[in-house]
Amino acid sequence: MKKIYQQKHLSWDVCFRPVLSVDLLVVSTSNMRSLVVRTHWKSKVDLDLKVPVACHVGEDGGALLLRGRQVARLAQAEGGDGTAEWVALGEVPEGLGRCLRVVDFGDGSAAAAFASGSVARMEAASSEAFLFEEVGCVADGLEAMSCSPDGETLVLVTGAGRVVLMNREFDPLREVPLHTDQFGSGQLVDVGWGKKETQFHGSLGKAAAREGVDALHTGGQGLTSPGDDGGVRISWRDDGDLFTVSCVSPPGGDDPPRRRRVLRVFSREGELQATSEATAGLEHNLAWKPSGTLMAATVRHPNKYEVAFFEKNGLGHGGFRLQLAEDSVVSDLQWSKNSDALLVVAATPSGTTVVQVYTCSNYHWSLSNSWQFTEALVHQQWDLLHDTR
Repeated sequence: MKKIYQQKHLSWDVCFRPVLSVDLLVVSTSNMRSLVVRTHWKSKVDLDLKVPVACHVGEDGGALLLRGRQVARLAQAEGGDGTAEWVALGEVPEGLGRCLRVVDFGDGSAAAAFASGSVARMEAASSEAFLFEEVGCVADGLEAMSCSPDGETLVLVTGAGRVVLMNREFDPLREVPLHTDQFGSGQLVDVGWGKKETQFHGSLGKAAAREGVDALHTGGQGLTSPGDDGGVRISWRDDGDLFTVSCVSPPGGDDPPRRRRVLRVFSREGELQATSEATAGLEHNLAWKPSGTLMAATVRHPNKYEVAFFEKNGLGHGGFRLQLAEDSVVSDLQWSKNSDALLVVAATPSGTTVVQVYTCSNYHWSLSNSWQFTEALVHQQWDLLHDTR
């Protein structure tokens, strides 16, 4: 089911994953209490809840889905009769495993990345012209893929902890390590006069200096949250000049080994710019603010669950507390195109899905609206063309 809601001049769409039918609704409201259905699309399709679905919603509102081995496109039917056309395009070969991401370039071509390590190009304009071509395979498997906002650069993260940049024609541009002891080229220089690690105190001073370096490289006490899924996330800044990778660093020399999540900011050319400061409870969710000023991530503390903001140099920059039931787990964060609202999707202990919209006024973040659904969500996305949809 796909629904588009508009509340206080804000709207978002969300795709559910039912069996036998897909409903697409466009819902608008002029005030806080009433919802009016503007458009209702219907299409019969079998979507098995047990089969993973990768989905890309384009600027025209149509969707390209890869469910298991099946590739299909969903679009509004001509004639405006309230139906949606579900077009089966073809199938991908067996043995590729779970699809991590499918990217629709908008010209009939698409890219797909699979956990097995395969990267593929698809011609998916119609079933007659469907083409699936495996353009490469990473022996260590893949953890994530993302495409730059202009559609010209693909970023892949391999199972061996490598960041691979490719152009739209799948030509490799650069490969760099994800896990490194380096902070990045944007590291600030602090002389630190008066600190113990800058004084001539023999072994004591050396130990203090070493402690500071270790805290930076290993994440200090920035242990992961119990709700962290351990996966890799990639988020681009809206201008396409920077992207951030959220990942769990390999265990250091701790006994027992401890997992730490960090944010690493890269330039479009693959140069490491910065590494986030140690943040205990940092989770996998990540979203660059389209205005380019901040990144949003979720952090779970012993007594609160919050959205934390980070600057491009990796330093924390405040945040706000989430209004969620205890033990809820956030699965996605998304900014509206104009950066005025933040969408939060979370799973509750009761099994329902909560979708919330937070807005900021006078530097204070508040919950604008909240909805609960019993259906499983496949995909949620702000409108790509309109600032307030």
